[in-house]
Amino acid sequence: MQSPAWRIQGLLAVLAMACLALLTWLLPNPQAAQGVAVFAPRTVEPTAVLLHVYLGAVLAILLMNLVFWSWLGERLYLNCAAMLAAGLVYTSLRYQTPGLPLPAPPRLEALLGIVYCGFCIVATAFFSQLFEFRRNALWAARVFELVVWFNTAALVVALAGHYADISRAVVFMALLSTAFGTLFVAYLLLVRRRWQYLPGALAFVVPVLLSIVSQLALHGVLPAAWVPDAPVLWFVGRLAEVLLLALTVAGRTRLAERALHQERASTLARALAAEQVLEAKVRERTGELQQAQDALQSALSSERDMRLEQRQFFSMVNHEFRTPLMVADSAAAELQAFPPDDPRELQERADQIRSACRRLMALADSCLVNDRLEGQAFRPRHERVRLADIVAESAELVRWSPRHRLELDLAQAPETWECDATLTSIALSNLVSNAIKYARSGPIRMAARCNAHGALCLSVSDEGAGLPAGEIERLFERYERGSAQRMTSGYGLGLWVTRRIAQLHGGELQFHPRLEGQGACFTLILAAPMQAALPAEVPAETRVLA
Repeated sequence: MQSPAWRIQGLLAVLAMACLALLTWLLPNPQAAQGVAVFAPRTVEPTAVLLHVYLGAVLAILLMNLVFWSWLGERLYLNCAAMLAAGLVYTSLRYQTPGLPLPAPPRLEALLGIVYCGFCIVATAFFSQLFEFRRNALWAARVFELVVWFNTAALVVALAGHYADISRAVVFMALLSTAFGTLFVAYLLLVRRRWQYLPGALAFVVPVLLSIVSQLALHGVLPAAWVPDAPVLWFVGRLAEVLLLALTVAGRTRLAERALHQERASTLARALAAEQVLEAKVRERTGELQQAQDALQSALSSERDMRLEQRQFFSMVNHEFRTPLMVADSAAAELQAFPPDDPRELQERADQIRSACRRLMALADSCLVNDRLEGQAFRPRHERVRLADIVAESAELVRWSPRHRLELDLAQAPETWECDATLTSIALSNLVSNAIKYARSGPIRMAARCNAHGALCLSVSDEGAGLPAGEIERLFERYERGSAQRMTSGYGLGLWVTRRIAQLHGGELQFHPRLEGQGACFTLILAAPMQAALPAEVPAETRVLA
């Protein structure tokens, strides 16, 4: 299936052949029967120098256009070189250049006709491309395409040896197309202000003006003394034409080179911009990969910490549960081996076993509540409880220690308090357990009172080795233990759990430093509820010694 462009060209070819036939019929050549074309004989004697200068200039500019065509690949330079080559051959034959072997006149006439038709073809195509007819007006480009097909058909006829029959039609079409091209270029210059076409227009205007001057002198309009011979004017015009064409082509080359340079600069700028964008994306992806790597490292670290905590937790469970189990097992074994007859001794053994069981339950509560205390949604279950029951349950640990005695002060304590009884008992038991563990002997003092802000203060103190000042805050963290405490058993959860319970009750766990070597005192502060019970009327001084 043919494209529309090929259809248009086919139509133009058919129309061109019809025009050639019509013009041949309208403009017959009387000498065609003898095979003579219209080529008046010309001599080169007075213009031999100009001829050789013209031929040399044409040859040099032709080679220059071939170089530009091979360099830039633009068809304009190839068309210009073809036009100059055709003109070079035509001039050499037309003026019978000395030293050039030429055929007999009839064959020379036929050869000139062939060369002239070829020159018209390439000159028309070059003219249309030089002034960019297709860009400025497509219809004008179609007209010149018709002329090209017309001269192509004439070339076929000339190759068949019948140029004499169509010679006047070819010359008439050359004059007609030249007139049309001149008018259209004038329109581009004067109306559309396309001044970039001025050098090319001058290349064709100068020989035309010189020809007009020659014709005026020939017909007596101008004095013959003012005008050189016609051949001289012809060569001067053609030499000016090729020189101006060379300047025009050089200007086009300069513009093409500038456009090429700008395109290269633009391409380089786009490449640099793309490189910068790529570098930014690489940095962005690198940052994302680094963040992902950091997140992965953090996850791995968290996983390692979790596994370490699990191992530590199981170690703590193994250690902390073993002691009360051994106490209970020892008491039960003694009962089996030596059944006591004294009911009081039996009761004492039973109390030891129950105390060990309560210790196990307290440890279990501490372990289970550890993870619950970290949850943001965890809330204590407040209820009003007897304070003496909570203190007595925690003080039970001291009563079964043979190395310690209990000093209890509840004189300024309220009778009841609104709190989470289980959590408060765990917190207070942790403080008592630490006092028993780290104070080798001596009194364990427990006191309860309300401070100036109405908060409940439950304090536990001992007379052990105490704590260095630099380790206090660190001991409130989870799994942290003091340097002296590492000599004893423990897991480092007690103070963290106790402090967290105090914070859940709106309070705090405080450490009251004493002189080094004279023990430690921890105070569990529970914030006052909305309606706190007033202190019960108790004796001013109540001390229970055990």
